[in-house]
Amino acid sequence: MRTFGGGCRDRCEAAPLTISLRASHANAVEGGGGYYRLARANQIALDECVYEVHTKRGGGPGGQGTNSSSSKVELRVDMEMLSGFFEEEIMNQIRKNESQKALTRDGMTLVVSCHEHRSAFQNKEACIQKVKKIIQKASWVPLVDAELIQTPSHTISQSKTARRIKGNFGKMRRVARKGLW
Repeated sequence: MRTFGGGCRDRCEAAPLTISLRASHANAVEGGGGYYRLARANQIALDECVYEVHTKRGGGPGGQGTNSSSSKVELRVDMEMLSGFFEEEIMNQIRKNESQKALTRDGMTLVVSCHEHRSAFQNKEACIQKVKKIIQKASWVPLVDAELIQTPSHTISQSKTARRIKGNFGKMRRVARKGLW
């Protein structure tokens, strides 16, 4: 088993991992009744000290060569290290979304594996992309339904009366033009 990446645990500092955040809630609503706090998955930058990469033998494309090559990649993301880069709400949502899937039982490690491609490098990039999608999915904020504003009944009846009077004046003008009064 070979490992590459993740060798910077000593010099890892908490820095903003997103290039752009959604600034406005109004233009971020895209027919789904909410918005992503992190704009796009490909704009989320993961520091190498947050994850470890292990290569293993696995299936996938490559014919008989897959039996002798280690092209399957397993990416292990340390949740404690990741929490230094993202808000607590996003981290809690990741724990909630991935509790029965990619998160270990103790909740300390997010494990993602990929063996879709022939090369370990492409599989590593696919794993990183999966982690970014998990983070982006956790940043979803649904819109909060606002309470209906109750209009008092006397205001409604006043506006109905005003419309009725305005309509009656119009009727009187039309009748006066025709000379039927």
